[in-house]
Amino acid sequence: LNLQANSPQDSLILAASAESGSGLEAARLALLAGADPNLPDDQGMTPLLHAAFKARADLVALLVDTGKADVNWDGHEHGYTALMFAALSNSEPTVLSLLRRGARAYKTNRLGRTASQMAAFVGHHRIASLIGNYFEREELEHYTRCHGLETEPKLPPHLLEDTWMLVTDVNLNPAHLCYTLELRPALLNPAVPRVLELLSESQWKRRDLNEVLSIKFFYLAVAVRHLLAEWERCRVESGKDDEQVSLDQALRRLTQPVGPARAGRGSEELIRRVLREYPYTESNLLRTMIRSLASSRLGCRPTAVSVLNGAVNGQQFFADQDACEVCDQFIGCRHCAGCRVVKYCGSRCQRLNWPVHKPECAKLRQQRLKDEANNASDAAEAAAKAELAASEARSEADAARAAAKEARQRADEARALAEAAESEATSAESAAEAAEAKAERAERAAAKARSKVPSGGKGGGIKDGGGDRESAELAVEPQEQD
Repeated sequence: LNLQANSPQDSLILAASAESGSGLEAARLALLAGADPNLPDDQGMTPLLHAAFKARADLVALLVDTGKADVNWDGHEHGYTALMFAALSNSEPTVLSLLRRGARAYKTNRLGRTASQMAAFVGHHRIASLIGNYFEREELEHYTRCHGLETEPKLPPHLLEDTWMLVTDVNLNPAHLCYTLELRPALLNPAVPRVLELLSESQWKRRDLNEVLSIKFFYLAVAVRHLLAEWERCRVESGKDDEQVSLDQALRRLTQPVGPARAGRGSEELIRRVLREYPYTESNLLRTMIRSLASSRLGCRPTAVSVLNGAVNGQQFFADQDACEVCDQFIGCRHCAGCRVVKYCGSRCQRLNWPVHKPECAKLRQQRLKDEANNASDAAEAAAKAELAASEARSEADAARAAAKEARQRADEARALAEAAESEATSAESAAEAAEAKAERAERAAAKARSKVPSGGKGGGIKDGGGDRESAELAVEPQEQD
């Protein structure tokens, strides 16, 4: 990261690739020295892509705000954007930082996949829900300005930030909504539910219909009104002005368990009420949700909260195992110290649910220990079976090696016999060649002998008659000697 040893561009790449907690000051100095945040390296990665892949939300903000990096740059060899890398790294702060700075969620890579689809494919369902439910801040700013004959905006400007954080939240549990309103008391303004209803209507009537956001905004509008009424009623019943006491009472009413699923009675009734009051009854998503809840009684599975989450955030299998038992929050959840089964996001949710959980804590602990023992025995049995299979495999391997050794010995013997036969054949061929040579010599000798025999046409030959037989024999005898 030394600017004297490296060029500003190399220093910026190294700073963006650094682990969390380092490289921020070096990146700032590299930008001041003239480094280009949109220039890719040898791997086709810009500094912004490196920062998103490393889940560096602080570096992302620096590169975009100070360096004017292009958040939608897609010159990567596979068409990946910074939002896609942030989604794959499962970093909510980085994803939100990019979305708030103009990252387009609809951009696709070379395979036609969006950042939300890529996050869902690798199991980051919360990131996929965050991207899918993201709402542009500019669309909400429209309601903070006066239009036509209006003398005041529908949404006071000081409520813009809190309202925007509310509509972009992916946790739709009414208990979590209570906590959100407690942390952001400005949302208790009656203008907030009115604007939420207008947002729901605009999402339904726009050219590219968005049923998901329309139902979500309508649910938030009804839920905020309902919780405001609950708080007022609890305050009147308690006779106190302590908002904390009234909030706890409202939460207890929402989370009072009912049915075998132990779902909150108030939450179930609230969501079913939202579905009844939703004005656009021709919505296919609404009909699907109603069909899912029509066959189940209050507090039975599927619960109304799970149906609403599935419709808005998509199906997330096994995601509820890591969520808080009360508010469905994922961040910072810990197991109950007694049973080690149920999870809570904090001591407040645990205290709120303790009257319900206390009678079941010991039973859940015994069931967990029993399940762990069964799992251990199953694992031991599986290990024994695996060891037996390995032993059988080793025996089969030894038998195969012995058979291979015997086959090699037989092959060696066959090769020896073949070599002996080949040697005998070679000897026979040599003998045959010698015989042929001898026969050729004999033939040449016979031919030579025949060439020396005198012809009978000249001189005195053998005459017929008895008187000269002896002389004839004498004449033949020298020829035989020759």
